Amino acid sequence: DVFLANLGGRVDGYFVRAANGLPTYLVIDSRLLGNDALLRAAVAHQYAHAVLDAYDPGAPLWWSEASAAWLEGQIVGSYAHYTEAIQTALDASVGGLGLDDARVLAGRLLWPTYLAGVHGQTGIVRQIWESLDGAGDGSDLWAATDQVLRASGTSLEEAFSDYSLWLLLSGSRSDDRHF
Repeated sequence: DVFLANLGGRVDGYFVRAANGLPTYLVIDSRLLGNDALLRAAVAHQYAHAVLDAYDPGAPLWWSEASAAWLEGQIVGSYAHYTEAIQTALDASVGGLGLDDARVLAGRLLWPTYLAGVHGQTGIVRQIWESLDGAGDGSDLWAATDQVLRASGTSLEEAFSDYSLWLLLSGSRSDDRHF
């Protein structure tokens, strides 16, 4: 179910996890009606959260938000409205990916973007979520990522090292072959 409500402009929407036999539902800011691009982005993002939560409700917050933001961009064809979040995440990259700071969560979409882009297979993000789902409660994101990457011929260590280089070669240091 999707509900429309005036959320006061602070958020475009949110999802509520199923509990006590009740279904999961989405709440979208009703003030987005009339702006098809923002409405589509908000619905895509919150729907992604609901689907990803079904794979692993215990997944790290940063990974859930990064994946939902990445999926949203895949659906709407742009990450333009994440420019500030991406820059904040780049500025905070020294803190690592696991930093659950609200200002950088959406900007962490760079990690799934890197994973999907460098291997030329957008399915790699889905495979990581499926690996988390298959591991059950107490699943380890890094072990799941390493398992999927090893199946594609690399490792988490190699991928993260390369990703770090991509971060270094971003912005004014760009060589036009990275982010």
